Amino acid sequence: MMNWSFQPILNSYWAVAVLALGLVLALWVRPSYRQLSAARRRALLALRCLLTLLVILLMLRPTHVSTQSKSQSAALLVLFDQTRSMQLPNASGDISRWEAQCNTLTQIQPLLADLNRDLEVKVYAYDAGIRSQVWQDQRLQMPTAAEGEQTDIGTSLHQAIEQELGKRLVGVILLGDGTQTAFQPEVEIYDAARELGNRGYPLYTVSYGPAGDGTQSRDVAVENLPEQYTVFVKNELPVRGLIRVRGYTNQEILVTLTVEDDSGTRQDVGQARVQASQDNQQLDVNFSYVPPRPGQYRLIVKAAEQPGELVTKNNQLSAFSMAMLMARPRMPLIRIPA
Repeated sequence: MMNWSFQPILNSYWAVAVLALGLVLALWVRPSYRQLSAARRRALLALRCLLTLLVILLMLRPTHVSTQSKSQSAALLVLFDQTRSMQLPNASGDISRWEAQCNTLTQIQPLLADLNRDLEVKVYAYDAGIRSQVWQDQRLQMPTAAEGEQTDIGTSLHQAIEQELGKRLVGVILLGDGTQTAFQPEVEIYDAARELGNRGYPLYTVSYGPAGDGTQSRDVAVENLPEQYTVFVKNELPVRGLIRVRGYTNQEILVTLTVEDDSGTRQDVGQARVQASQDNQQLDVNFSYVPPRPGQYRLIVKAAEQPGELVTKNNQLSAFSMAMLMARPRMPLIRIPA
């Protein structure tokens, strides 16, 4: 699409008209050019008229705008679960979770094929990692059975996103039962979710199986701890942390404060026990520490790992402390006369 627009000087067409009128009248004020031939006088007059028209055109400041629409490369990611947990019964109990997931993918295949004309639709099966699935004759070639050993949702999401670096990602559709069974994942689920949020990629989930209870999402996390402290030597330093407890209601959880000095020596300097009275509760934990000498210290608040807890990297947080010497007051100078 192309169009023209004008931006006259002084933002006024009247001003341009007045100046143009003055330039046209100036054409009548000219030397006699008696020594020139008639042909040369006509050529000179034509040049003056052309210059006047050019000046009037410049005062109008014309602008030519040309607009071209180009489609930007974009991708849509679809990830489905192929681990053995999908062989368990679905919520209704009539079919397995794998069969229910296959039925969903079969139903949306025409929609995905239609979207594939404008978007780059990528379909991956995931367990401990991702495996790209092939489109053939507008149909998705699905695995015959769910045989994956471990479910690593965080790593699978991270790998899928890394495959599409440099492209605009319109969304990620994640299908599965949501059961994380990888004991040592390369990328934690909350890290992958944070990566999606930072990049502005929307995530849509489709779940299978019965609704989860507290035992399926057991977690103890140290969520809040100031990053830095400053204290004078041999003064008490209060350390306050925030613990979130999910799935371990009415159970005592040991929380330890460990101090690491400049030499790397660690020492447990405080212990506390917290107990959540309701699920997903945040609890305060307080410690105190007195640095014995000046220097830099690393403070580590760690909650003990609990039975059945799958994610343990969030069980601790660290802070740094600077212990300084307290300035001594100067003794007053007393002069004794001779």
